[in-house]
Amino acid sequence: MRMTARGSASLITLAAAVILFSGCASLPGSSPENSASTGADARRRAIEAVPSPSATDTGRDGRAPADLSFETGVDLDPAEWRVQWFNFGGGLSELTPDDGNGNWSLIDDASQCELHFYQGTIAGLDYGQEDRSVSDDLLWIFIDAIFEDATREDVANHAFDDGVPLFDGSGILPMRTIWGTSMDEGTWLYTARMFGSLGGGVSLDIRCPPGQDASAVYTKLRDADSLVVDVGPGSS
Repeated sequence: MRMTARGSASLITLAAAVILFSGCASLPGSSPENSASTGADARRRAIEAVPSPSATDTGRDGRAPADLSFETGVDLDPAEWRVQWFNFGGGLSELTPDDGNGNWSLIDDASQCELHFYQGTIAGLDYGQEDRSVSDDLLWIFIDAIFEDATREDVANHAFDDGVPLFDGSGILPMRTIWGTSMDEGTWLYTARMFGSLGGGVSLDIRCPPGQDASAVYTKLRDADSLVVDVGPGSS
């Protein structure tokens, strides 16, 4: 599945000129807004409902390696592991259903910001690099589609290390994030984590109307555990 099958067609609907911002989303742990406060409870109930896989089922203990950093990287066998988004809590409505290829979208009821999700494999990226560089390459596909004068170096300079909670509560999955504003005063945010060993990963594209802050919406959902990633046993 090529990300461009969804990404290019949808991303170019953003304004052609944007202003980039770096380091503007707080790290997990800051106080969430009340509208997403049910996320932690919903995630806890979901975890309790999932049977714990045995080492016999997966050949491992059912948990991803403790170190999921960009620098260290991980050797996740795509036949045994998969990476996927989970959304919990209220305040989100379906915009488009899962298309069966790893794409779906939601809308934040309070802000009317659109959240476009992807999970799965992506062809055409150089997975011989460490995961931070591969993730930035995917961010560059996004930026290149909406800002013709931007360079790959701009992505390296403006994207920042970020993270979202892991589904099982064991820690944070490092991500790369970039955000900015368009000519119509709307805002956008793109965050991604690619795994070289899996040939893909997860990404999220948030698009907000004028007067709404994509970074604030992302932070609200993430810090309330309404937006988490599962790195767990299963086929990618």
